Amino acid sequence: SAPSGTLQLFPEEALAQAVRTRLVAVAAATGSAAEAPAIPRLDAPPHIDGRYEPDEWAGALAFEIPGSTSRLFLADDGERLLLAADVPEERTTEGYDSLRLVLHPGLSDAQQEEYLFVYGRGEAGPACRVSSVRWPDEPPPGGFQGDERWKNFALNECGLYAAAAAGSVLDGHRSYELALAWDDIGVARGGAFAFVVEIETDPDQEVDPRTGSRRFRGRRYVGRLGSSEAPIRVLRAGH
Repeated sequence: SAPSGTLQLFPEEALAQAVRTRLVAVAAATGSAAEAPAIPRLDAPPHIDGRYEPDEWAGALAFEIPGSTSRLFLADDGERLLLAADVPEERTTEGYDSLRLVLHPGLSDAQQEEYLFVYGRGEAGPACRVSSVRWPDEPPPGGFQGDERWKNFALNECGLYAAAAAGSVLDGHRSYELALAWDDIGVARGGAFAFVVEIETDPDQEVDPRTGSRRFRGRRYVGRLGSSEAPIRVLRAGH
């Protein structure tokens, strides 16, 4: 796997992405594209700076995030998938503010999904792939240790896409924006694909009565759109 922030340039990765793109095309051909809403192409694409401006995203495909007043918007500028999220519930700079986009969930056993984060600090993390592929050797008693600890887990390869344009702004409440090249995510014109979005907020904490300090209890989410079992299916326009 490439180090964090480094693009994968191995021949094997090019092959893996070619297989991914073919699997996405097969899924699009065998699924019900007629039921998938099309992502509009905007004549004047929004500036991806993390600040959601309603006028910039007028005409985009809009979704409500269940259990919240937050909304997600998708658009196309001809070369890139454009995404914005308006999150009125998030009003602090604390916690683990982030938007996680999952693409192609359940694509195959070997390539289970791809994902990346847009963080509250205004940048996107590397795109990663989750697979079921594991190190073939039996682990020693107690599992692999030290530099070989990764062999205990299914492979999670990162550095799949070129640097994404992304941003996040807290101006009264938080918003996110992201742009990904269609070629990077393996979606052809007229092709359908599946995605999931989850928006994380401040963690669940409790106050230690002895010290007065806060203790982490668990992660909290503004909401999720779709799931691995029931992702949202959309269509890239053919023009």
